[in-house]
Amino acid sequence: MLDRQAVAEDPVQVAMTTSGARIAPLSEATVRTFLARLDQPAPESVDAALGAFEEGQTLIGVAALGDRRNTGASLTIVIVPARRKLKIGSDLLHAAVAEAASSGVKRLLVTYPEDAAGSVALFRSSSLLTARRRVGGEVTTVLLVPAPS
Repeated sequence: MLDRQAVAEDPVQVAMTTSGARIAPLSEATVRTFLARLDQPAPESVDAALGAFEEGQTLIGVAALGDRRNTGASLTIVIVPARRKLKIGSDLLHAAVAEAASSGVKRLLVTYPEDAAGSVALFRSSSLLTARRRVGGEVTTVLLVPAPS
């Protein structure tokens, strides 16, 4: 359940999505707790984070921008396994890209295992310009963030 501490105090407008999830800003502590519960690594620093909530209360996905250097940042997107393939990842990706663009980020770096079919499908289906490199069983994808409109 969503606890009142989970959503960041930032007065950013909450968005509804095509997947039906509600996207809202999250606190860094909530991001770290969510990722730890799913045995996923967290970025060294979390500069901005968004959560996808099902039925307005249950946190089912997270997008975190972190490890910012100059005009680049890392992007972590994790969805609970039972809610994958519902386009929640796409909704979080688009929201994270919009957040990155508004803060001056021009490139997002994402690293995932080579056999992560969901990640491959997510970035291939996005309209973003990407470049990929495979090394030692991992894929590193660079997403070019479009300028804010």
